[in-house]
Order: sequence, then C-alpha cells, then structure tokens
Amino acid sequence: MYLAEKGYMVTGVDISEGLITRARELSTKKNLTINFINTEGLDLPFKDATFEIMVGFKVLCYIPSRKLRHEYLQELFRVLKPGGTLIMTQNTVPEEYIDEAKDEFFESCPASQFMILEPGDNFPLGDGYVRWFTERELLDEIKKTDFVVEVFDSDEAHNGAGFLKLIRLKKFC
Repeated sequence: MYLAEKGYMVTGVDISEGLITRARELSTKKNLTINFINTEGLDLPFKDATFEIMVGFKVLCYIPSRKLRHEYLQELFRVLKPGGTLIMTQNTVPEEYIDEAKDEFFESCPASQFMILEPGDNFPLGDGYVRWFTERELLDEIKKTDFVVEVFDSDEAHNGAGFLKLIRLKKFC
C-alpha cells in the first residue's frame, strides 16, 4: 500500500485468500487501486517479463524443498523484465543453532517423520511448515538461479538483530 500511495502501479499476490481479502478491504478504505491476486502453487499468472520490480517478504521459508524454492525463484525471474530487480527479505538462523530451531511440538507433528525433511525444516507449534535457513544455505540456493546477487546484507545496519537478510537480485539478459 505504501508503494501505491507513492503512485506506483501495484499487484499484490498471496496464497492466503484471507490475507488477500483483508488487503483489499484496507486498500479500499485508503482509496488505493491495487490489483490483488490469490494464487495457489508456485506458478504465477503473469506473462513473461511483466514486472520491473518485485518485492517478497519472507516467502521462501514457506516453500518446502530446495527444488520447489528453486522453481519459484525461476518463476519470479520469468515474470521480471530484463534489467528488473527482485527485493526480498528472509530470516536466517546461525549455523550453530540450526538443529535447535525446532520447537517442543516438532516431534508430535506427523509430518516430522517425512524422510525428505532437511535440517531447518520445521512445523512451529506442530502445525504448518517453515524453513529456517542458515545464511550460507540461503545464499547458496539463490546463487543457483539465473539472478545476479547485488545485495545480500543483514538488518543489523537498520537496528535489527542480524537474523533478517535483505536481498536485492537483478535479472540481466
């Protein structure tokens, strides 16, 4: 909504129909024109090279498996115009604490027995899925895409604790 208030054409996308509904309500109250789309899965309903700039806040952590995260990043690459920028944030966990990132409900979740789980895969409160990345793992996954990493920084310079990564990726082609 901040970007729409500044005059940008904005499209908001989320898998949660409830969040999209709430966003529409808030934007209507503010008299903002924003195109909100509820989408399932990783395929985005846009033509190639649609957007100049894309912003994603802590999205990768909700996509299970390296393969699916890679496909999603490549999908973002597809809909970004050449020369376009993807700005993302993602939480990270220090490597020495990745095994301790599981809460007390992890073992009680039936999905915790899946053989495909990797260190960092979790089910907070025994419900839902979240992936905790180490900084190295997150950067490695991003570097395996067609994006060029321009910024991979910590939120420490912005009074954060250092666990939120600020990422700027560029599409050159």
